[in-house]
Amino acid sequence: PHPLTATMAAPPASWNAELARAAEVRIWHHMALGSSREFMWRKAHATILAVEKDIRRLASGRIVNMPRLKETTAQQELEAIVRGDRPVVPPEMEEAADAPPDRDFAQHPYLKRMEYRGGGYAILIALHKRSKTSSARQFMYKTELLREAQPYCDISMSADGWGRSSACGWASMRSLLAHRIVVACHGAVQGGREEFRLSEDGARFLEVMLRKWPLDDEAIAADQLPAAIADGPPPPSPSPLP
Repeated sequence: PHPLTATMAAPPASWNAELARAAEVRIWHHMALGSSREFMWRKAHATILAVEKDIRRLASGRIVNMPRLKETTAQQELEAIVRGDRPVVPPEMEEAADAPPDRDFAQHPYLKRMEYRGGGYAILIALHKRSKTSSARQFMYKTELLREAQPYCDISMSADGWGRSSACGWASMRSLLAHRIVVACHGAVQGGREEFRLSEDGARFLEVMLRKWPLDDEAIAADQLPAAIADGPPPPSPSPLP
């Protein structure tokens, strides 16, 4: 078993490293199961790594410098580890801890629940088309995504013109970001507007998505041509009158 699986004779002076390890192991465990809880633990892991002070348990039993996590399940699990009620690496997670799994994108939790021609699908198709255009920048602004994703979405991408409604296609961007399929950053140009692009995992996810729902390559090719060419040759001119 992993050395951190065993109960420690004396608690560490700082729990930061043990809690980061605990979150990491749970990421791998749920990743192997194809469970969306992986992403809950990814957020917990990042939060623990960002803590600058020592996370400690005082003699009174009070835990200090523990960050407040959004996910109650993760918060309770990590606090139980500090109290000694849960091991850093539970027995059922030892295999994942010893050999972190490779991502099986065919079993990705988001792919299992995403809808064909839903918002997430449409956004990824728009980013996919942009990635195939070598002369274009490989990120897109929100306004561009709303416009270019709409032909691939069966609902309105922007319910109120800005994509604030939870019922519109743009609402799927939150899940794409949470699953790290799409990444966002603020650019140095255009007034620091938010830029969206496929992550490395996103590119691999998209390959699997397109195997599940193949695109019409001819339609994509035609869409990338100038309108005069994509629409076919012009009709023949009428013959001159004799």
